[in-house]
Amino acid sequence: MLLHIYLFLEEDSSRALSLAGELANGFPSIPRYRYFEGLAYLRIGMDFRVPGHRGFHATRFRKVRIVGQGRPLDPADPLPGSGARPLQGSHKGGRIKLDTLLSMADPVSDPAMVAWPVLKIGMSYDLEGQREKALEHYTRVLEMKNGAGAQFLAQKYAQNPVQPKDPFIGY
Repeated sequence: MLLHIYLFLEEDSSRALSLAGELANGFPSIPRYRYFEGLAYLRIGMDFRVPGHRGFHATRFRKVRIVGQGRPLDPADPLPGSGARPLQGSHKGGRIKLDTLLSMADPVSDPAMVAWPVLKIGMSYDLEGQREKALEHYTRVLEMKNGAGAQFLAQKYAQNPVQPKDPFIGY
């Protein structure tokens, strides 16, 4: 939660980078911390550090296939599954990627792989002006026992639609 605060509420990517790096090194079996570290690097403009993070995530998602197309996820996605490109480009294409991640998710051992893609799908519908579909996804996140930190955003967006320049779009 502190990483979310540093990255998105206070927009203090330097503090987020320090904390994420410490957590990633201390808990190497939890990929979420490496993800936050890569995101913090991107936010402070240290793109040259991200390729190592791309490799980390590419290894994790190596076998992911886009539903019905039989091809790997886009290796150029800065952090696969982050939704950074899906919400900045084709919303429908982004939802395909996010649905693929959801099809592989284990809600017990990695609830973030359920809650965050569902939230991002809701955000994509909001960005397309499909408010009712967006609200369905936000409600789904809010009803989860373990929303992996996504519930505070689901509540925010249930009250007011996500806007195109919202800082969470790139997350």
